[in-house]
Amino acid sequence: MFQLEVYLRVRRSVMVEGMSIREASRVFGLHRDTVCKMLAHSAPPGFRRQIPPRPPTLRQAQEEPFTGVIDHILEDDLRVPRKQRHTAKRIFQRLRDEHRFGGVERKAHFFILDLPHSDGCFIKAYPAETTEAFLDGHVSAFAFLGGVPQSILYDNTRLAVAKILGDGRRQRTRAF
Repeated sequence: MFQLEVYLRVRRSVMVEGMSIREASRVFGLHRDTVCKMLAHSAPPGFRRQIPPRPPTLRQAQEEPFTGVIDHILEDDLRVPRKQRHTAKRIFQRLRDEHRFGGVERKAHFFILDLPHSDGCFIKAYPAETTEAFLDGHVSAFAFLGGVPQSILYDNTRLAVAKILGDGRRQRTRAF
């Protein structure tokens, strides 16, 4: 959103001083459509964002293995004409075809850790449901969340529970 002073200066320049829309867009560094919208409404629209937008998920995870590849694609795009640059969809297709299992659709198993009180959530995909994936999921989740919860509830997965005892207690697996 534009500050009210800029909004009023644009309207005054065009409506009172007789500046053209094209000249106003050049002087104030705005698009002509934006100047036209400013002229159409006497006051700026009422919507204001309450909280700043969250950064893209890819940039939150610094250990993301594809950020370097994406940055390289975007740097190469700066040297080609604008119409030949990659879109987000095309970048995804290139990553899928060049780096993810040879472009073959595969089944994935997900490790999900959800913290209901803080709405913290961690999800990581693995090619198989193995003990190593289960333990790595915990280590990655705790590193991502910045700590370990006081208690965790599990389904009766064989990766965590070796045996259900008669009194309702669970005997954990050795690796867990």
